[in-house]
Amino acid sequence: VSLDDVMWLLANQSAAAVRGSSIILTHDGRDLTIQGGWPPEDTLATLDWAAARWAYKERAPAGRFTSTLPAARYHFRAMMSNNAPLAVIGVELPETEEALPSATEAALQSILDQAAIAIERTRLVDQAAKVETAAEGERLRAALLSSVSHDLRTPLASIVGSVTGLRTLGDRMSQSERADLLLTIEEEASRLSRFVSNLLDMTKLEAGALDIRRDWVAVADTVRRAVTRANKTFPKRKTELAVSPNLPAIRGDTALLEQVVFNLLDNANKYSGPGTATRVAVKGEAGGVIVQVSDEGSGIPEQDLEKVFEKFYRVSPGDGRPSGTGLGLSICAGLIKAMGGTIKAGNSIAAGKGTCITISLPVLPAPVDGGPG
Repeated sequence: VSLDDVMWLLANQSAAAVRGSSIILTHDGRDLTIQGGWPPEDTLATLDWAAARWAYKERAPAGRFTSTLPAARYHFRAMMSNNAPLAVIGVELPETEEALPSATEAALQSILDQAAIAIERTRLVDQAAKVETAAEGERLRAALLSSVSHDLRTPLASIVGSVTGLRTLGDRMSQSERADLLLTIEEEASRLSRFVSNLLDMTKLEAGALDIRRDWVAVADTVRRAVTRANKTFPKRKTELAVSPNLPAIRGDTALLEQVVFNLLDNANKYSGPGTATRVAVKGEAGGVIVQVSDEGSGIPEQDLEKVFEKFYRVSPGDGRPSGTGLGLSICAGLIKAMGGTIKAGNSIAAGKGTCITISLPVLPAPVDGGPG
């Protein structure tokens, strides 16, 4: 239950107890503010403001039926917890009442005591939630620092080592040895570039600054480009592509969709053994197009199928798999969602083992002007 819910219930019960109206005020650190009322009320007369402030400061009744500002419209009382005021409640009784009836006063005080307990518990829950959020933020920062440290150092160390080898021993190396070192530099530089690109994409996604286009996209052609790029990046990986004919065009961002498919191919390359194949299928479905990327790795446990799309989440750390930031699939999920599609993980049935990531892209209606957007 939220603090607003507690305040609304307090105002409602107080009004019922006095057979009139009520108003709740809380302190924002500078002054009292109206939190709610029954019937709904958002204004107070000057005299009532003075009575409410006096009741809060002095922790004693003020306003109507008291010797302090008795001409006020409301009778105000402070709601106390641990000898400190939590809020001020004001109640308005019918004009015919000359004094606050004892039964009404008892009922009002009972409501105040119970509400104070409820508000205190609500605040404790809110504080606990804030502490947990802060702790989660620290865990995310630690994960990011750990990932950044490893994923920057590893390729940089390989690049520096290869460059050092070429500079100091280059004239004594064979042509093939120099070619191997140059290939290492190229591969590690590409790996570093992908890592930095993922970080930038995630930052843009979270900031809402990523420009998602709404052009007509030929999904089959986009997937083919991603596969071609992956074949150049991972020449030892076998990729099988199957595309159904007569696929409808969708509306989306060609470059970002290509990046999503490439990220999935990169993920498959990381988490499936050498000599295995990655299968990519593109086919139509009612109202859209499906893209599936399957590998022959060890797969994902059922309890982790949804979690793999969370930032920095990796299945079973220490399981011997290649290290990574845990950003690749999270970025894929964000980009696909931004294009109006869905993405989910499952086990690869066709290969008998491994992981299958399925993207569903809807055929969205064209803009009003009928142009390519």
